[in-house]
Amino acid sequence: MSEFRTFVLARAAILAALALFHAAVPAQEFTVGNVTIVEPWSRALPPNAPNGAAYFRVENSGGESDRIVSARTDIAETVEIHTHEMDGGMMKMRRVESVEVPAGGEARFKPHGLHLMLFGLKEPLAGGTSYALTVVFEKAGEVDVSVDVKRVE
Repeated sequence: MSEFRTFVLARAAILAALALFHAAVPAQEFTVGNVTIVEPWSRALPPNAPNGAAYFRVENSGGESDRIVSARTDIAETVEIHTHEMDGGMMKMRRVESVEVPAGGEARFKPHGLHLMLFGLKEPLAGGTSYALTVVFEKAGEVDVSVDVKRVE
């Protein structure tokens, strides 16, 4: 067998193994009642950043809607639910009291949209770390999640 063919076959085997490994890694999910928080994450920030944010997707497999009413974490003084909206041609962040997760539907917490604002960070959001966050639902109750801090370029 030629060296080139050996190289191509070895490379194909490595790529196939990586694809299988990636497919086998499940999304990080945390469930309470009929609601599931999927892939919670925060953006890594400089060590002196006073505030941060948490993002995730919430799926509701139940037959009735639920609401996220609050959240808390030991790494911040306070956590508030926020959204972004256009106001007079400018994008502004605004606090909201709760977020509905419709029956059989979902809510997405993402940059420039809904998010949990972490005010008064007590430790930096360093890439490659994680922290505990408790999300409180009106009906399902509380769910503890582990939030991955990701470096985003």
